[in-house]
Amino acid sequence: MTRASGSFLSPRAVRLCGLLACALSLAFAQSRPIPQLLKSGDKFTLTVDGRPFIMLGGQVDNFSGFPDRMERASGAFRAMNLNTVEYPVYWNVIEPEEGKFDFSAFDQILRGLRSQGLRAVILWFGT
Repeated sequence: MTRASGSFLSPRAVRLCGLLACALSLAFAQSRPIPQLLKSGDKFTLTVDGRPFIMLGGQVDNFSGFPDRMERASGAFRAMNLNTVEYPVYWNVIEPEEGKFDFSAFDQILRGLRSQGLRAVILWFGT
């Protein structure tokens, strides 16, 4: 455990906070509202880009969280008229060596999905 600001935080918790901060800064940099659940009366609506969004999603298998494998699977996404794909992200790929981060595979997959007009749901294998 490491001592930070008078409290004890595990290195994993510190890294996770950093990752979440990066994700939020990316969302704000896009100048679009982040997806959110809005409550109206007793109903909730998922909004994406400020508009109601019905997720038509598919999930790839747990071994498809790599750019080359996602590229092979991506043709099926549009054929099924999906608008969202859930895919795995592995901590040991993001941080192959303690303290050294590599988001290139994650970014490549995300860019590929976005180029096809698809949204992403991340299945996080980090804890």
